[in-house]
Amino acid sequence: MNEAEILQTTYLDTCKVVKKTLKKTNTLDSYSPEVIYENEPCALSMTQGSTSGLDTVQKIEYIAKLFASPKVVIKAGDIVTVKRTVGTVTNSITFTAGEPVLYPSHIEVPLIRKDIA
Repeated sequence: MNEAEILQTTYLDTCKVVKKTLKKTNTLDSYSPEVIYENEPCALSMTQGSTSGLDTVQKIEYIAKLFASPKVVIKAGDIVTVKRTVGTVTNSITFTAGEPVLYPSHIEVPLIRKDIA
């Protein structure tokens, strides 16, 4: 086993990666979502988390980090949904990808989560 394969044995989460693809028609150009990866093994690390705001609407804003195979191509702006199962509970969280950092053994992608509670 090489280093990438050894790291992949620690990936207990899965992710779906969606990018917006330009679709040209005769009169209009539009963007539509295209699934690039589905059920791709990964690991999610919550590197910085907080909810902020004193308004009546509570904002959810935090940064996480995704680890995946170096063969996975994720670009800044892609939408990444990570699915994590712990016991019998499955949770899915959707993020916007930041600029990835490539290593021979893995890829690290900063993920930004913005939502309203």
